[in-house]
Amino acid sequence: MQKIGLQPAMAAVFGSMLIAMYFVPQMMLVICAILAMHALRGVKESIEALTFSFLIGFLNPGMFDFPSGALALRWLILISAFGRVLFTVMFAERYTIPKPIGSLLYFAMVCIALSVAASFHPMISMVKIIMFTVGAFTILMGFQLTADYKEYWERWFVNFYFFVMLVSLPFILTEVGYYNNMAGFQGILNQPQAYGLFLAPFTAYYTARIILQEDASLVSVLGMLLGWISIFFSQARMAFVAVTLSVVFLLIIRMMRGIPQTTRQGSFITYPVIVAACMAGIILVFNIDPVLEKFGSFVNKGYDFDTYEEGYQQSRGYMVDRSLNNFTDNPVMGIGFGIDSRLDDRTVGQAEFMGIPLGAPTEKGFLLSAVLEEIGLVGMAFFVFFFAGLISYVFRLPLTSEHALFLGCIFVNIAEMVFFSFGGSGLYLWLLIGFTSVGWNRE
Repeated sequence: MQKIGLQPAMAAVFGSMLIAMYFVPQMMLVICAILAMHALRGVKESIEALTFSFLIGFLNPGMFDFPSGALALRWLILISAFGRVLFTVMFAERYTIPKPIGSLLYFAMVCIALSVAASFHPMISMVKIIMFTVGAFTILMGFQLTADYKEYWERWFVNFYFFVMLVSLPFILTEVGYYNNMAGFQGILNQPQAYGLFLAPFTAYYTARIILQEDASLVSVLGMLLGWISIFFSQARMAFVAVTLSVVFLLIIRMMRGIPQTTRQGSFITYPVIVAACMAGIILVFNIDPVLEKFGSFVNKGYDFDTYEEGYQQSRGYMVDRSLNNFTDNPVMGIGFGIDSRLDDRTVGQAEFMGIPLGAPTEKGFLLSAVLEEIGLVGMAFFVFFFAGLISYVFRLPLTSEHALFLGCIFVNIAEMVFFSFGGSGLYLWLLIGFTSVGWNRE
């Protein structure tokens, strides 16, 4: 298994962009325009531009004060990337269309039909399903067209993960690092939940990589330990659960497939792991009370409840109940793709373009209940067809820790439905899904 090191040149590119926008907020407009043009240069450049687009849209407002409405320019980057990928497909001599794209298009057509027939706001639903389809097509097809660059993409996303995490860490001792609610750590991103969601896939990947004895280099150990620690301080409980489920499911699938465990030089018991374990033990021994207090804060997240069922209800249960109530009232065709559960207040907290909300619907608690609510049983049938095809497509590859990365992208939707949100965290998750779908270098 190739060991991917940290690349100072990539960090310099990421850092230069942030520094420019920090000192001159209006530079965000220039950078978005440059990224849109960069996306037109090629398919590889399109994926790079989309990565930057995610970061721009999720920067900490306590550090970055962008002009009002400027973030809508991120959609221009996605459209440019889509146009470039489509142009390449039209004029390429040879290419392979990923199998999930067929079921994606069927799903999109059904959702458009349901939007016309049953949505409480047809225009919003149609715009959102079209943008999701455009985004998913662009990424899946884009990675297929750049499959020869998979070593580059490994370095790109590993370094992006470490850059955001390492730049965020110094703010763990400052107020701006907790800007959103003064409780959960959010680093340089806009809220703790978004930061935890960002960390989850690669934390799962590095955890699986070490457990499966594929690599225990210093980079992998840091990727795992810093990921878990950062998630803990973010108080993003479902990111914690998503990482755990990703690793557990990967191990279960591995056992079901009967893949033998291999022992490599540099296995799980290595000097970095031993040192890290000893340091963690010392910290726990001398700081057990603060650690227990912090763990209690992580579990209850500021809520006052007597049972965990009551805590779930306060945290996510009420959103799931609201979605299921809407599904009960509209079981066949739902309330409309991307429509807020609060039908009398559909646009609260959403970025708008020409009066149409383009961001994710106000947070919904669980992917499956949200799908049932929005597109009913009819849409759910086609979603399952598409979703199962996507999972099957990714797992056609030999099983490695990279599948934990994919599972992390899926399991974060247990508590925050972002699967369709290309105006939000869904863009980053889909970049990682596309990344894992074409296989990895295994030297």
